[in-house]
Amino acid sequence: MAAAALAAAGTDHDELYFLSDFLVVRAVTAAIHGGDWGAADSLLEGFVAGFGPSLITFGGGVHTAAGIVLLYQGRAAEAKRTLRAALEALRLADPQQLFSLTAAMAFAAAADAGFTEKAAGFLADYESARPPVSRYLRSLAAMAVVYGKARLGGYRRAAEELQRLGNPVGDGSTAGLEFDALAFRLALGDPDAAVRLRELKPELEGRRARAVCGYAAAIGSGLPGGLLDAAKTCEEAELWGFAALAYGDAATAYHAAGDSLRERMAAAQRQRCRDRADSASGEEPAGQDDTLGLLTRRERDIVALAVRGLSDRQIAADLQVSVRTVEGHLYRSYAKLNVKGREELRRMAEE
Repeated sequence: MAAAALAAAGTDHDELYFLSDFLVVRAVTAAIHGGDWGAADSLLEGFVAGFGPSLITFGGGVHTAAGIVLLYQGRAAEAKRTLRAALEALRLADPQQLFSLTAAMAFAAAADAGFTEKAAGFLADYESARPPVSRYLRSLAAMAVVYGKARLGGYRRAAEELQRLGNPVGDGSTAGLEFDALAFRLALGDPDAAVRLRELKPELEGRRARAVCGYAAAIGSGLPGGLLDAAKTCEEAELWGFAALAYGDAATAYHAAGDSLRERMAAAQRQRCRDRADSASGEEPAGQDDTLGLLTRRERDIVALAVRGLSDRQIAADLQVSVRTVEGHLYRSYAKLNVKGREELRRMAEE
């Protein structure tokens, strides 16, 4: 329904620039929860292509949605960079009060990827911000903070806190909210989360839930073949973090069975998924300075081509995207880098 509202709203909003940002964030939220990354990417790409300059001021929610997709996929280092860009945009304008949620997700991503100092900064941003208006987003932000603290180590009450947040007192409890908490717990290695996920599965829908619940079921059986199947399902759902966990469990099960060949194969698959997630080392890509760290991977690709002197049309042809998509990414990159156009961009690159 949110996607339909976005289509009906169009792009002609001279006075309410944030309306389409509001609608696209709502539509993408539903796609993220269900694990429909293709639908989420399509909505985000369409927004970038259609809203050009207004994205500089009112695009923070879109950055947040993109960063959460990356975090849920297990691509923590890339999620951290995208969510940091979202925070910078939201410092300028935050009509949906997403700053707190974004800071929480950025903290979780930085902790997951091993950026301890940056995680501390994101946590300070979260603690100083106003909480989201939505009860669901408040709970989700709190879950992300608990998860991040557990990743950094020494937070023994993480499972208990996540259970409480997924089952709030009163009328705020839903299967979807509990699933979010259980997914965080399962990623932290909590075996009790797997038990509850198997019970909750009939109430859930979407490929993200199917993949995570499938992994929980495989944990219950302990059979290496079942764990391998679960890992492949997580891969198909582009949940690289859970796929790596499932392959690791399969390797352990094969080791216990004395099957060293399949153990090595499962371990290799686990490493491949970790590499695919691009968050195993916890280090920034070599040669990338802190300024360019504000940009997403696609923005960096487009900026690099622009610096080389290619026109918008040439860049679009090279990357096989629309010219409006290129223009949207460039507008957003100019805002993040605090430059006015290509000439300043070239000078920055030469310095």
